[in-house]
Amino acid sequence: MSANLQIISIIINLLYGIILYVVFKLNYLLVRNEPVLFKILITSLFCVDFSFLYMLIFYKLTSGIFHIYYLIALIIGIIVAHFFISVKVLSTIQKVIDKLKS
Repeated sequence: MSANLQIISIIINLLYGIILYVVFKLNYLLVRNEPVLFKILITSLFCVDFSFLYMLIFYKLTSGIFHIYYLIALIIGIIVAHFFISVKVLSTIQKVIDKLKS
């Protein structure tokens, strides 16, 4: 695998980690006040879908080659999103969701 492809893969993993964090937070905000069975069903389906999407992207990008530093980049992306997505942004999203539900 070429160095360019590895750099692109690392960047995509970082971006995927950020997107994954944001979408998981949105999922949490959407199902927070729902019944437990509904939470379990929706969150499980959500996790499976994002896992399949991740595997599909990397199968197409790297022909199925996976390195541990891709996982490290994904985790770093999640951590970066955690520290840079402010509470103010999440509270604004929560207000929008509450308005949509009512």
